[in-house]
Amino acid sequence: MKVVDYEILVQDLIPPIGGVLKYYAGIQFLVVETPEGNKRINPNLGETYGKTSEEARDKMQEKFDNWIKQNT
Repeated sequence: MKVVDYEILVQDLIPPIGGVLKYYAGIQFLVVETPEGNKRINPNLGETYGKTSEEARDKMQEKFDNWIKQNT
């Protein structure tokens, strides 16, 4: 499976979880190359949380990278 495109979406949490986790991130979309052509799939990775938008994004990127390793 080859990843063609994906996007990690980060949004504010209002109110913050526990007063400190102010951001969450998730996979907005994932497109992979298949023998039949490009296909949009849902990796079902859930969400990650962070005190900063960068922390939330980095956690989701790590989760996504691990998912790719397990599924290729």
